[in-house]
Amino acid sequence: GGGNHSSSTTKKSKNKSSSNNTSNRFDGEDDDEDGEISSSINTNINTNTNTNTNPSSTPSDSIANLSPSRRWRPVLQALVRILKKNALDAHEVAGLHEKSKDRVTVLEAQVVHVEDLTARLAAQQQVREKQQRELQETRDGAAALDAALLEANHQCERLAARLEELTAAHRAQSQELRNTQEKAKSLDGALESTKTLLREEHALLEGTKHKLIAREQLIAALANETRATKALATTGLAAAGVTMPPSLVRDGMGGVGGM
Repeated sequence: GGGNHSSSTTKKSKNKSSSNNTSNRFDGEDDDEDGEISSSINTNINTNTNTNTNPSSTPSDSIANLSPSRRWRPVLQALVRILKKNALDAHEVAGLHEKSKDRVTVLEAQVVHVEDLTARLAAQQQVREKQQRELQETRDGAAALDAALLEANHQCERLAARLEELTAAHRAQSQELRNTQEKAKSLDGALESTKTLLREEHALLEGTKHKLIAREQLIAALANETRATKALATTGLAAAGVTMPPSLVRDGMGGVGGM
């Protein structure tokens, strides 16, 4: 809008200046023509005056000298020159007018072109502003992504440190587990050895138990044999008329019973 107004104002100023120059030029030419006519008339009048004031001239000579054709020829010639000059000036003015029209057409086309360029420039400016906004948004997004990436890197570092701690703890636990497994294997070996010893001791106990049972059986058999022998001895002594003291019989029976 501002460019169009400025172009229109410039065009009007140029046209007005051209019109003023043309008007001033033709006004000056009119003044020259008027001066030429006035000069011709004054010359004619001076000629008439000199003729009238000449004492040697006669009235018939003055009338002859002041014939209309002679008296008005300079004026008519001046008028003819003025008309020719006006015709030439009119033709020149017409040419200048056509040139002015062409110039106005060119200027109008230039104004339209300038307006089109102004519109394109405004559109490009809007596009540029939009691109600037998008670029700023992209920069802001990139800055946010950089901040997020930095935070993610810090988090990864913390996780890596935690992983190292957990790895060290896992290694320690694994070593402890291996030690425990080795201890368990040792205890299993000791347990197996203990079981073997227990089985051996149990076998010994079983053998001892069987020996004790056999001994008890042997003792019982010996006791029975002893009682039988004593009974036979008592019977034989009784048959022989020998009486054994009760204490001996009681001691012998007690001894057998004790056995």
